[in-house]
Amino acid sequence: MTIGQKIRKHRKELKLTQTELGERLGVQKNAVSKWETGRVEDIPTGKIRQMAELFDVPVAYLVQDAMDTPATNGEQEQLSALLDTLNHEGRRQLMSFARYLASQADLCQNAPSGEVTYIRHYLFPAAAGYASPIEGEEYVMEPRTSETPVGADFAVTISGDSMEPYIRDGDTVYVQRDATLQEFDVGVFFVDGDVLCKQYCLDAARNLLLLSANPRREDANRVISADSGSRVVCYGKVLLDRRPPKPAYL
Repeated sequence: MTIGQKIRKHRKELKLTQTELGERLGVQKNAVSKWETGRVEDIPTGKIRQMAELFDVPVAYLVQDAMDTPATNGEQEQLSALLDTLNHEGRRQLMSFARYLASQADLCQNAPSGEVTYIRHYLFPAAAGYASPIEGEEYVMEPRTSETPVGADFAVTISGDSMEPYIRDGDTVYVQRDATLQEFDVGVFFVDGDVLCKQYCLDAARNLLLLSANPRREDANRVISADSGSRVVCYGKVLLDRRPPKPAYL
């Protein structure tokens, strides 16, 4: 199924006309009509992401037809040449699609036998000291392996050094939803639009302290007073081999 056929299928499932879909995406009806009969190259990347969110499907699913051409000789050279033409964002999107393909057992060499289960891996990094979104963002479904912690509900990549040495910049962490956090456990938190990976603590006045494990990054701490009115959500507990101790600067 081509990307155009997928757009048409999901549009009809939502009972939207081409005009109505265009209004939601901020484009004219003729653009939607063109996309439903065109190729993935004809559709702006931002609009593909919008449609993936609207249809509640991964971006990689929509663009899969872009890789449905037969294999040819010199695949490694072609891939290398393509990689060289892409900027950072282009490489990130290519990796996103590659991870999706790797999660499909029928597309992999030496596909594992037996039932394969998957975990959602968000592609935009949660921040260990810096703001970055997660809700509604792009993700891929990755196969669970023997290294996936028991009880993990989703995975996310961490950006920043404020949780070193326990979590390093670029590490993937696994998160269990609805787990009870003990003092100085590590969690993933939503705070007024920011998503942070921090150690959890409540002080005597019931103020929430989201702390950096790295003593050199105390500046990245977040303190939410009990009466602040801030919107705070804990996405879950980060599953680590060992729990970081109380930060040395406290």
